[in-house]
Amino acid sequence: MKKMWEYFWKKGSKYIVFSIILSIIRNSNYPNDYYTITVPELLVFTVGTIIIVTLTWLFEKFKQK
Repeated sequence: MKKMWEYFWKKGSKYIVFSIILSIIRNSNYPNDYYTITVPELLVFTVGTIIIVTLTWLFEKFKQK
């Protein structure tokens, strides 16, 4: 389990940063609310990141065997 968390922080941090940058770019089209990330968006990003990282982790684990 500890290895999975280490893997998550290595891989997952990139996805989270990327998704936040994407949402900032998207929100910059609306000048009224700069740099805002709504809560549902953040939830979707977080859940999506966890799913992607978990799948890649499982895939690499099975590939090693």
